[in-house]
Amino acid sequence: MATWLITGASRGLGFGLVKQILEASKDNTVFAACRDPSSAKQLSDLMKSSHSDSLHIVKLDVADEVSIVEASTEVGKILARNVLTLDYLINNAGLTSGNDSPLTLRQANFVKTLTTNAVAPMIVSQHFMKFLEKSKRPVVMNMSSGLGSIENASGTYQTSYCTSKAALNMLTKKLADERKNVISFVMDPGWVKTDLGGSAAPFDVDFSVSNVYKVLVGVSAKDSGSFLRFDGQVVPW
Repeated sequence: MATWLITGASRGLGFGLVKQILEASKDNTVFAACRDPSSAKQLSDLMKSSHSDSLHIVKLDVADEVSIVEASTEVGKILARNVLTLDYLINNAGLTSGNDSPLTLRQANFVKTLTTNAVAPMIVSQHFMKFLEKSKRPVVMNMSSGLGSIENASGTYQTSYCTSKAALNMLTKKLADERKNVISFVMDPGWVKTDLGGSAAPFDVDFSVSNVYKVLVGVSAKDSGSFLRFDGQVVPW
């Protein structure tokens, strides 16, 4: 039995993880956070079909701290009412920046990408840490990308996006150092067929999330501060 909160949960990898976690155990509870629950049809249908007690859809815009605070208040009330702790925080929400380069990137687009992909996961973590620290085994997983690896970087492809993920990697390492009682790490889910990954990607969502889930339930304190791939292999920084 575990309680999970996933941002960006209305589609793609986020929605795939929601389904994977609920199917893995009827005792799991999932807070599926997204910007607009009223338009999250897949989540709504999933809740109505078989998970009305274990799935909670929460309004949360990761780029708006007021929204994050309101979501943490809502989640806190549900946790208290059901005598639950928050065991996993999955910072999955993110965006792509388009194919820019150092000499073509635009400030507004770069700042928006950096805010959503790197800063927002830290702000979300700040406001939900009080719930995580009540867990016997708290885990924060920040969804990164192989494109965030500096060692593996080549060319100028998607400079703003790659930079934002590299920044997320560093922030996660710092988070692991600041909260040694929380297992914090970043995940490369692989190149996946999603709105962000595109149709040319080699992996489908189900393949990725089933492997990511195995890593999540298997991590320990030694993995905190790591950059892991969906198959559990370490990705070079």
